[in-house]
Amino acid sequence: MSQDILINVFPWETRVALVAGGRLRELFVERQRDSSLLGNVYLGRVTKVLTSVNAAFVDCGLERSAFLSAGDARPYSQQDGNKYDISELVEEGRELLVQVITDPIGDKGARICARISLSGRNLVFLPKGQKVSISRKLIDVEARQRLSKLVEDGIASKEGAIIRTIAKEADSTTVVEELRDLQARWSKILVGANKVRAPSCVEMELPTVLRNLRDRLVPSIDSIVVDDSEMFSVARNFCDRFIPDFVERFELRLPPETAFDDYEIEEQIENMMSPEVNLPSGGSLFIEETQSMTVIDVNTGRFSNKASRETAVLRTNMEASKEIALQLQLRNIGGIIIVDFINMRTLEDRSKVLLKLKNAVSADTAHVQLTTFSDFGLLELTRRRSRSSYLHGFSEWCESCEGVGRIKTAHTVAIEVLRSLWVRTQVEPGHNFSVFAAPEVVEVLNGQQTTALKDIERRSAVSFNIVSNANLERDFFELVRH
Repeated sequence: MSQDILINVFPWETRVALVAGGRLRELFVERQRDSSLLGNVYLGRVTKVLTSVNAAFVDCGLERSAFLSAGDARPYSQQDGNKYDISELVEEGRELLVQVITDPIGDKGARICARISLSGRNLVFLPKGQKVSISRKLIDVEARQRLSKLVEDGIASKEGAIIRTIAKEADSTTVVEELRDLQARWSKILVGANKVRAPSCVEMELPTVLRNLRDRLVPSIDSIVVDDSEMFSVARNFCDRFIPDFVERFELRLPPETAFDDYEIEEQIENMMSPEVNLPSGGSLFIEETQSMTVIDVNTGRFSNKASRETAVLRTNMEASKEIALQLQLRNIGGIIIVDFINMRTLEDRSKVLLKLKNAVSADTAHVQLTTFSDFGLLELTRRRSRSSYLHGFSEWCESCEGVGRIKTAHTVAIEVLRSLWVRTQVEPGHNFSVFAAPEVVEVLNGQQTTALKDIERRSAVSFNIVSNANLERDFFELVRH
């Protein structure tokens, strides 16, 4: 299936969408005030060792202390860090080189790991990994042997690497050069760590756009559409240097057009806020995210008799399996997930549904583990969480939202106001606008986002009048042209 990468850029926000067959499959949003920390390397200081939970807190200079479990503190030579006491691995006051593996979520700080890994397009370099591994998805025996020998010959005795699936498409020279670049990057990190005092950031991962180009450009990508001239140049130059085969697939969209226009992406993003997802045969999923886990309920329509019921149940559950895998990735749902499929009476039908779900989640970029059906017909799975889900990142609990349970944050609505103003000023140049919005949204526009607001005014040579209206619901606003 053909795929496209769409890059939508505003001064206050950058969004990267992966689209397959016209449907949104993944969305990455990075805002100025809360950029992702994933992959960043810090020289931190251990502030507290908690033997009761076998973990430690580390000051990395972030808003909240980062969390380091015994499993993430162990060196590569120790296969299971949870068999060790955290006090045997770290001590209070000690400086430690760590890497962020999970962004801060809610009131929890970032999760970190003491085993640094440096990602390239074809390889993940493990400075202290001690062995070479290769992706299970790379099944070509000849390619596996060639790449394994190539990397093993290029690393030192106490270094390691993971060979990615995409490396099959790369020639030997490219792989060797990338390995050397990653080794040089590690040397630079060590030098940088010796020049600073904890807590300090030593190395920052690539920004969202370049990171997604590095990790998600595969032969099936037909086009990379960008709607900002500066980002177009940056992204294209990056590919020209590291992934030249994709340079000719770049397309530039200029205002008033955006990269999202051809696929109704805004509408699809809005649908991600809804807990209900319709299935082709008339059934549906109901997805409820809580603090501790996510519960997915599979529902179907009516059936007229026993034979049609069993057929309809199997068909709906099979459709649900495929859609669940897509929704987990699209909404970035992580942690524990419980799926309540429609009850199936035969072991054969359960096996078919379980296999369908396993195959569907195998394409997920995050690690997913499944169990078998419980005695109550429930299926439990876990998905690695690296960042907040879309729902938790851009909404909050609400007492009066027609049963949805959550409402967009004032900051999310303010971003939507800015986006709408930018589009309107491009479509209708030279006109001033009044914005009518809820008080908490106006407070964000006049506070945290006042720079972005003035930037649009300057670029468009217009002015905006921001009006607070206490009668408006938070997620509703109105633009009136003067």
